[in-house]
Amino acid sequence: MLNENAHVPTDNNNNSLLSRSEQQQPQYTNKDDNNNQLPLFIAVHCGAGNHSTQNHSTYEQLMSQSIQYTLNKYFNNNYDNSDNNNNINEMIIKSLNACSYCLSLLENSPFTNAGYGSNLNRIGQVECDACLCYNTIYSNNNYNNLNNKINKLYTSVSSIYGVYNPILLCNLLLQDIYYNGSYFNNKLIKPIHLSGYGGIYYLNNYSNLNSNLNNNHQLIYSNDNKNLLISDKSKFEYNKYISLLNNNNNSINSNNINNSINSNNINSNTNNIFYDTIGCILYYNGILISGLSSGGLLLKIPGRVGEASIYGSGTICEEFNNILFTSNFSGIGEDIMLNQMSNYLKNEILINDNTMESILPNLVLNNSINNNSINGNNGMIDIYDKHLVGCLCCKIYDLNYLEFGYLHSTNTMAISYYSSNNNKNRNVDNNGNNIKSFISKLGNNKEYVCKIKSFKL
Repeated sequence: MLNENAHVPTDNNNNSLLSRSEQQQPQYTNKDDNNNQLPLFIAVHCGAGNHSTQNHSTYEQLMSQSIQYTLNKYFNNNYDNSDNNNNINEMIIKSLNACSYCLSLLENSPFTNAGYGSNLNRIGQVECDACLCYNTIYSNNNYNNLNNKINKLYTSVSSIYGVYNPILLCNLLLQDIYYNGSYFNNKLIKPIHLSGYGGIYYLNNYSNLNSNLNNNHQLIYSNDNKNLLISDKSKFEYNKYISLLNNNNNSINSNNINNSINSNNINSNTNNIFYDTIGCILYYNGILISGLSSGGLLLKIPGRVGEASIYGSGTICEEFNNILFTSNFSGIGEDIMLNQMSNYLKNEILINDNTMESILPNLVLNNSINNNSINGNNGMIDIYDKHLVGCLCCKIYDLNYLEFGYLHSTNTMAISYYSSNNNKNRNVDNNGNNIKSFISKLGNNKEYVCKIKSFKL
């Protein structure tokens, strides 16, 4: 079991925003021009909303580092062609580990609303949601050595507490099924979704695979303590907004509010609110992975489940005619779930072969989704003033041609991506790596931002 202090990093104004153990990783270099390199693409986001301007560089650095360390750890051999089509199982597990690891680094940061430092619910506790899914093209190409012939799978958790890295728990559930089948020894069915105390119970009673994952430094630390993941920042935000809520409801006298909280002591304001589900999309040589993790809405009702744990809403990984597609959402979860937005994009972009440019805006324009919408009427279900969402999506065809799109209707969305063969978007760092990190901004009088990029990997 990992030491609590070693596993959860704190912001100490150092250059790196990740834990000390991660800072010790060697630098990844992309200097090999070998034409046999395998196609690789990684994209992450730190949510859609209204990121404080003074923290933009912090989020950009955090996202870049999460991708950088993932490359260091899992893809140093990407250019020696060590993976090939005869090792599909290894590539799938490697990709799952890489995606979940990348997200776990973001979970560990107090600057994100996932894992440690998540938003607190109405009674001051952390409850997290997460989902991990994958799909491959290999099932249609006579690759019969897939474990249990599983070319597609997803697992998720909701309202989990006491687990430092919810996304690693999803990875644990998924790999247990992938390696060992869908039944326990006594023929009871293994879960693909756990909620509440189920996460800690599973870790305490089925720890063998958890120990195996420790060989990849992905051991999950857990404790039956609902205060385990609370940071000073999240505690401050909770005290601030619960007092505003209570004042608005005239339920308490303002003199009873915790007087030790002073807004002058911590740089925070009511505008720095964002629906900050974090996400990662990873594509590696015919294997597509998507992961989401979130602490949910601030002051949510205990037990509330968000889009980050719902396959077909917050994320999806699907294959059709050897074309892969995934989407990865952030925003008002109820809106995303109500309209099953990931499923909608899959139907329109993958199945019906519409362009991203023509379909993505439909997510945020009221009454725009057509009769093919999953809700079956003439438009999106509009129960909110505005569809406040952010989305990343990828479509992969011919193995190494990738289309990447993003859209958001919120003021900002924090995005970063890496391409294994994208000389036009080399990172601004000193190592010349192809990592691009930025805060996309809505701009005045605009309803949304929608950008599409194409890559030959």
